[in-house]
Amino acid sequence: MNRSTLFRISTLLLIVSLPLIAQTGTRIDSSVTVIVRKPPCNYSLYIPAGWDINSDTNAMMVSIHPWNGMTAINWCDRLMDFAEQNKLLLVCPQGVNEYFGGDQAEITELIDTALVSVLIKNLKAEYGINNKKVFLMGYSWGGLRTYNYGLSNPQVFAGFIPLGAFVTSANKYPITAIASNAEGKPFYLIHGSEDTPQVSYFGMITLLQENNALVNSILLDGVTHSGTIGIPDFEEVLSVAYNWVDSVSSATPVFIDRPEQLFPKDHKLYQNYPNPFNPRTTIRYDLPEVADLSLSIYDIRGRLVSTVSELSQPAGTYEIQWNGTNQYGEPVSTGVYLARIQTQAYSKTIKMLFLK
Repeated sequence: MNRSTLFRISTLLLIVSLPLIAQTGTRIDSSVTVIVRKPPCNYSLYIPAGWDINSDTNAMMVSIHPWNGMTAINWCDRLMDFAEQNKLLLVCPQGVNEYFGGDQAEITELIDTALVSVLIKNLKAEYGINNKKVFLMGYSWGGLRTYNYGLSNPQVFAGFIPLGAFVTSANKYPITAIASNAEGKPFYLIHGSEDTPQVSYFGMITLLQENNALVNSILLDGVTHSGTIGIPDFEEVLSVAYNWVDSVSSATPVFIDRPEQLFPKDHKLYQNYPNPFNPRTTIRYDLPEVADLSLSIYDIRGRLVSTVSELSQPAGTYEIQWNGTNQYGEPVSTGVYLARIQTQAYSKTIKMLFLK
């Protein structure tokens, strides 16, 4: 059976297996046959309360469990409060790699990656997920797979949260080979200071930055590998990470394609739209030439709220979104804010009104 056949069968079977949206605030443990004559693949799903399939801001977090001592069911249990707080559709796929012990397996085999890919495709359709709001996180071996699987499929995910990722000098090479796919993608690394951070934390930050990823991180003081998911403020730390990658991914400039003869001849910063706005607004600007550009948000007193974008960009017209959060991913208060664009040759500020 070739790979395309595998995916056609997977998609058909999963559509039948997925539950209809009958309840909210609901936990579902289910399974699906991904490859004929192979054991069914399990997955756990959490749907937060008040889920609105028609919302255009619905987000999904795919989360890969660690290899040793935890299944997708246990992992989903641990993350449900986080998913509820952030109104995330949470899906935890279960690895079936026989070599790593059946139900406690990591996501490595073709059947496992097929399961993840098919879950994403069908859950997006069933639960009204915004295509630009699919995120990937994982703990320990799941953190390693966050790099491997995520960077192998960068077009699928808006951002990544490796949590205590089990990256070593021995298993880092496959990541290095695909690290260029990290360009422009937000990564928020969470790691314990007592969890051999030289390679898995500092080394990965360096590798990601060398490949022009957008990187934020927290090194948990005095925390070991197993203690990473046991810290008292675990949900708060995860929420800060998620809000940051969501904010940064929403703020990635989108190039507006147009015939070359219509490229802008002058710099221009347009008024944001909508204005007033809630929860997000779009800022559009023209660049007549390649430029190192920064777009920052200030409050009415001139205090920096967030640096939305800081990139070298070629000539063209771009749109970028600001979702009304500060540099820590926290929602801002109602009020007037200033968006300032700056290059070596141009500077302009507009006023925006955020309403709650």
